[in-house]
Amino acid sequence: MSTLGSFMVLTGALLIGGAVSYERMPGIVGPVIWHLCAGGFLFGAFYMATDPVTGPSTNSGKWLYGIIIGCTTVLIRHFTGYVEGVTFAILLGNITAPILDEIVFKVRFRRLAGEE
Repeated sequence: MSTLGSFMVLTGALLIGGAVSYERMPGIVGPVIWHLCAGGFLFGAFYMATDPVTGPSTNSGKWLYGIIIGCTTVLIRHFTGYVEGVTFAILLGNITAPILDEIVFKVRFRRLAGEE
């Protein structure tokens, strides 16, 4: 859910801000939905990114993991020569998954230690 949401928000922000222009595609919502359905993004978001072995184990880590994948996919698609950046984004998300879990655990333990 966070992967789809962050993808749509960042794509819409880039379109509204004028960083990406589409002369042949009028409107704002059309290109966002088109980008969402184009390529392997939905396959990557629903099947590859949800792998429990390589993803984070905490709920907060999963939300951050999805945001990283969605935003990285948009940035790779719009600002590099690669048309499809989902696989690179998932690999980068998998690299950050253990770090995200560690950060979430440290924040939770710090809260518990401060409440006593």
